[in-house]
Amino acid sequence: MNQASRSRPMRSGPDRARRAAIVLCGGESRRMGRDKAELPFAGQSMLAHMTKIVGTTVAATVVVKSPSQMLPGDLPPVTIGVDRRAHGGPLEGLTAGWACLAADVEAVFACGCDLPLLRPAVVERLFSRLDDYDAVVPRIGRQAHPLAAVYARRVGTQVAACLAAKRRSMHALVERLNVRWITSDELSEVDPQLESLLNVNRLEDYRRALEARG
Repeated sequence: MNQASRSRPMRSGPDRARRAAIVLCGGESRRMGRDKAELPFAGQSMLAHMTKIVGTTVAATVVVKSPSQMLPGDLPPVTIGVDRRAHGGPLEGLTAGWACLAADVEAVFACGCDLPLLRPAVVERLFSRLDDYDAVVPRIGRQAHPLAAVYARRVGTQVAACLAAKRRSMHALVERLNVRWITSDELSEVDPQLESLLNVNRLEDYRRALEARG
């Protein structure tokens, strides 16, 4: 669905106490050639770095791993979810993460473990735009970023519907939702270079992130 009119009245986002984050790290990391969760970044594993960033904006963080995956030993306190099957895709991961959420969680920031330049201010901006939409998703030009997005808790039923229909991509999920698309103009106010959306998929991406970190 398309974004509704910008003239709609906007409420503030859910209270921090009713927010959670789901960080997916069970992918195969084929293009990187090694588990991205274990890559060193800012003096710790990339997964630890990511969970600490999102942890500043939410009350609880769920890390979802594949069944046989060993996680880095430097994680802060988080809840661990496990995919029902190895490398089942992001919607399988979200299903496992949703199952770990407390009953009072109203909204979730969902991401992979490969956004090491993510800024807490970006996550806050996304939560603040949720209003009564199903999701707030960055879209830069023609590229959407559904794994750096905020979802209302009720979206779990649509995740299940996608899996039942054997449509396993994040884009298949987003197509079903009433989405508030958030543009580069809005995000650049809190992240001028839009570094928060840099996915570390390949070795050259990792090097860029390390250089940007300084």
